[in-house]
Amino acid sequence: AADFQLAELAAASGLRAQFLPSGALFALRHHETMINQLLPGPAEDGLFRLFVRWFDGSSAPAGCAPLAGPGFAFGADDRTATWRSTPAGRALDCTTTFRLHPQKPAWAWRVQIRNTGATPQTIDLLHAQDLGLADEAAVRNNEAYASQYLDLLPLADAHLGHVILARQNQPMAGGRRPWLALACAQGAAACCTDGWQFFGSDHRLTGEPAAVRLPALPSRRLQYEFALGGLQSRPFTLAPGAAAEITFIAAYAEDHPAASSAADVAALGGDTLFTRAGWAHGRTPSTADWSAWFPGPRRQQETDGDGRLLSFFHGRDTHVVSRDKEALVARPHGHILRSGDSGWIDDRQFGLTCYAAGIFGAQSYLGNPSLARLLSVVRNHLNVARASGQRIFVRSGPDWRQLGVPSAFAMEPGAVRWIYRLTDRVIEARVWCSAGEPASFLEIKVTSGPAAEFLVTHQLALGAQEFECAGEIELHDDGWIAARPGAESLAAKHLPATAFALAAADAADLAAYGGDELLYFDGTVRHGPYAAFRTKAVAGCAFIMLGTVQGRAALPAAVARARAEYAATLPAARPPAPPLRLRGTTDAGTARLDEILPWFTHNAAIHLSAPHGLEQYGGAAWGVRDVTQGSVEWLLAAGEFATVRRILTTVFEQQYAHHPKDPAVAGCWPQWFMFPPFRFIQQTHSHGDVCFWPVKALCDYLEASNDLAFLRTETGYTAPVPPTACGRTATASSIIARRASSPAPRSSTTATATGTTPCSRPTPPCAPAWSAPGPSGSPTTPSASSPGSPARPARPPGPSASSGCSSACARILPASPCPTASWPAFSSMSPTAGCARSSTRRTGSPASATGCCP
Repeated sequence: AADFQLAELAAASGLRAQFLPSGALFALRHHETMINQLLPGPAEDGLFRLFVRWFDGSSAPAGCAPLAGPGFAFGADDRTATWRSTPAGRALDCTTTFRLHPQKPAWAWRVQIRNTGATPQTIDLLHAQDLGLADEAAVRNNEAYASQYLDLLPLADAHLGHVILARQNQPMAGGRRPWLALACAQGAAACCTDGWQFFGSDHRLTGEPAAVRLPALPSRRLQYEFALGGLQSRPFTLAPGAAAEITFIAAYAEDHPAASSAADVAALGGDTLFTRAGWAHGRTPSTADWSAWFPGPRRQQETDGDGRLLSFFHGRDTHVVSRDKEALVARPHGHILRSGDSGWIDDRQFGLTCYAAGIFGAQSYLGNPSLARLLSVVRNHLNVARASGQRIFVRSGPDWRQLGVPSAFAMEPGAVRWIYRLTDRVIEARVWCSAGEPASFLEIKVTSGPAAEFLVTHQLALGAQEFECAGEIELHDDGWIAARPGAESLAAKHLPATAFALAAADAADLAAYGGDELLYFDGTVRHGPYAAFRTKAVAGCAFIMLGTVQGRAALPAAVARARAEYAATLPAARPPAPPLRLRGTTDAGTARLDEILPWFTHNAAIHLSAPHGLEQYGGAAWGVRDVTQGSVEWLLAAGEFATVRRILTTVFEQQYAHHPKDPAVAGCWPQWFMFPPFRFIQQTHSHGDVCFWPVKALCDYLEASNDLAFLRTETGYTAPVPPTACGRTATASSIIARRASSPAPRSSTTATATGTTPCSRPTPPCAPAWSAPGPSGSPTTPSASSPGSPARPARPPGPSASSGCSSACARILPASPCPTASWPAFSSMSPTAGCARSSTRRTGSPASATGCCP
């Protein structure tokens, strides 16, 4: 954000308030703490809202107007910021001033309103401050997750009315718990604590906070995922020529060790398309529309109380939702797409996330969904932040309108489709990824009505977080834009040849393309993080996003290949098909299960090959527990033994050679780890049960595949600080054989993990990645045509009934009587007669185990 030309106010208390040149509040900061929740881009508004509402005799407001933000006369000095406004059609003159307290960590929004008309006017004010109250990295890692850790306490005060106290429950750096109090100096009549109460789930359709239409805010505490302090002033009536002043105040504490209480109330003593353009939401489809857009049978139809169609399944595996369904749900409808083969992590895959509410591509990335992003993520799911990701505007007469919630939103495993029935035309947009190139495609068609001009915008991240590092963009003559991550980004440091391109599929469709000058009404270049394409009046057009790790010089050829692929109408990349379908059944429950199977398979493939989600957009790492649970279990059910074997090898190679803080203590696994070149990023400590799941996954794999030769596979280890390959290997069979002939102590207080030592030590070798070979004579027949990809042989004889072991565990460990062996991942367990399954314990102490089953 260094190039945003922010106006910054600072005070001796350490508070800083930053405003964009447009007048939008960008950030409220105190040292490392980010007090607000969302950093808006220079072409959009943030989440802060300040409204005046007027009433014409009824309890519901007759109208409203904003008092601060983009679109007003705005000025700032080192201590204050000021906005001047006159609501259209209303005889009110308004001046809004933001001021930091010169010494205390506090600020105030002061609104002065004068009635310039000839009749009395009854008005009130709404104030809404989004809340982060955490270290900036914690807030921007995931805003919804950060909101869950804020304690929001609404209180009633005799003078101030409703007051909101917000406290961070999760200690920040240095053990701090930031705290904030919000109040109205003249008294608040009502309040809210979450953005869902203020903006409402229908904001995606209306583009207007629900609060401006309500007689009053709910005045109920909602602890959800959009922390926001909302206050409604007490109403007042202005006589002709009269003026009044309303002030909203905030008091901040860097550290508030105790929970909030009533005693704390004493602490209070340039316009862009994203800010001015209206929404173009699709109209509710007619019966004829549904039949034309989705001909043939519709399965699992869902309707509302008035019989309106909400959702259904269609064709092979398409799920369709209506605009009415999108407005009803708390979680937005969305879809994650990726290029290539989704059977494994791929540092050359290109992926993106699409949402129903007019977000055609967000978090587009190359390889790593967190650190090598081309476009920004969606940080608020009510579509309050209008610029994130890839967006489309359509010109309607002299004005531009932004495509929002469609009439119908259709998702298939490999593509997404939006259909907008507008007043004068029907517009369809479709997005998919290439099966062979790291690229995605956006196709726009006018299927009914006159041709249209389109403006396609992109908010650039070019690294991890948007606004974090300044990237580079370069315009090329034939309708495409090259982009590179900023030099200070992790992507540039560890993948220096990373480069991206945004292109029109046909440059002849374009009227202009460039940066943020296409977003501002004055056409001035402000060097914001945007790229945009404006078309001529066309019946259809298409746009490409792609990436390469071969450097900027490889981009022209990559653009040419992607354009050729689009022209050839090659099929989209698709996730694997589900291992079975349940078609033909007459049972309703089974039929519903059949519809979800392709989506379970898609979700499993994304979780394995591109770990991130619609709301949990961070990730890009394997959780040791996650991948050895869901991914392994799904792949075993599908008979994908080669992939499971590869997962197990990768996971066991991540086992630490020793404890990160004590080389004398056995190592376990990280909680999660990234893949090269970011393997050094992993969480070295882990929950107590993490050590169990790789061993269980190994048991499940052996039981399903009979690949006993896998136990003799050599694997390496990871040195924990810094996380790097250990450089030495060992097989499970050799280590267990040695230990079986030399039993380890059985006491949990004296036992040592004899196999686990730092990698620099010569002997003994690192701890076993897994356990012992099967009983002598257990047959195994790995595939001759594909080494390391086992065939399914006949199951060998199981253990005796008296052993008590499952067939898988019995094949892993020696037959009864059970010798004692040292297990670095488990606490000690008493020996038992036979081979009873032993239980897992939390890691962290020297360990030994007895019994047959880990």
